[in-house]
Amino acid sequence: MNCIYCGHELSDDDKTCPVCGNVNKYYKDVRNQEYRRYGSKDDTPAMGRLSNGYVDLKTKWYNHLLIALAYIAMNVLTLFIARVYIKSNSAYGCYVDQSCSDEIKSQASNDMTIIQVLVEIALILIIAFIFIKKWKYFFKELGQGKTWMWFGIGIGVIFGFNIVYNMFLQALGKGSDNTNQESVMEFIFSKPMWAFMFVCIAAPLFEELVFRFGVFRAFCSSKKMQIIGIIVTSLLFAGIHMVATFEEVFSGEGAPNYQLLWDDLLTFPSYIAGALVLTFSYYKTKNLATPILIHIANNFISYISIMMLVSM
Repeated sequence: MNCIYCGHELSDDDKTCPVCGNVNKYYKDVRNQEYRRYGSKDDTPAMGRLSNGYVDLKTKWYNHLLIALAYIAMNVLTLFIARVYIKSNSAYGCYVDQSCSDEIKSQASNDMTIIQVLVEIALILIIAFIFIKKWKYFFKELGQGKTWMWFGIGIGVIFGFNIVYNMFLQALGKGSDNTNQESVMEFIFSKPMWAFMFVCIAAPLFEELVFRFGVFRAFCSSKKMQIIGIIVTSLLFAGIHMVATFEEVFSGEGAPNYQLLWDDLLTFPSYIAGALVLTFSYYKTKNLATPILIHIANNFISYISIMMLVSM
């Protein structure tokens, strides 16, 4: 059985949890797969947690895949609203046929990113409203020592890996930036306040809801499935950060730019490492607060680093 407070696996003899120190007041009723009070005939599930330690959201595995479709919805809505906006703006009249100057293309791209931020925030609020009764667990998890322990481990692993891997890329004479990072940097340079909302708030919250809360939770029926979920979720999360690369490689005139594809793929391990850390931290703590904190902190440090380059 698991501790109802932090999710740590307990033995039958544990009177208190060795991780969070809380008293083991509940036991697992195998017949009903729920936690009950010792000596109580009350059939109400205790503390709202499942036998695997995750918060009981009263949902099935396929409900979480529906949440993951929010990512597709974000892209569709962004493209639809952006196209309507661009077509209605005479300054961007040449954007669709790609005959605009680089300056106009950059302005249109920035406006599309702003639209994406607004759509992401709207979808975050919708998902939050659907699970509004579960917010109390999220805020309670923020105060748990295990959350902050894995937060520290996660940040350390991400930055440690990136430092070592960037040194490896430099030894090969390759850069550590790719098309996705360059577009984000350009947005930060031109729209710093909007970029802060995008990089440090909207993107981390939205991506954690989609990938950890959505995709990964669909694999939480057993420990074996959770391991598969870590791999699948991490690959999907890393993959979406390469979409800009494929658009750039295959959208231009003439033959595809395979050299750009190869250069950008060299940065793919950094996204995989970050994705594995985010997913594994949720798997270990059963707290969605943990990957959200890691994601926000990682993006915030990157944002500050880029802003310091701007001011130099």
